[in-house]
Amino acid sequence: MEILSILKKYFVDVFNQGSLGLSLIEIAILLISFMFAFAIRSLIAKLIVAKLKKIIQKTGNVIDDQLFESLAPPLKLLPLLFVFILTGLIIDNDSKLIYII
Repeated sequence: MEILSILKKYFVDVFNQGSLGLSLIEIAILLISFMFAFAIRSLIAKLIVAKLKKIIQKTGNVIDDQLFESLAPPLKLLPLLFVFILTGLIIDNDSKLIYII
């Protein structure tokens, strides 16, 4: 019976402390947010380029139309950038994750 209480205490401690000073819930939230950012990154880039293309098509210049097609790859980084910024705001200064990054 004592083994079960020790095992329960160990499980609760690991669940609360997690790894690198982060709880398991925080780690799960971070992983889910990164997966979501990877999933929607091309969609966001296509939407922004499509909106800008509608504005640019009114000008009548062909060169700027091709220029905005080249904006799609850098715009794919926007969702990941937002996740990194939010990660920096959410993570405590006491966690050891900062030393890894």
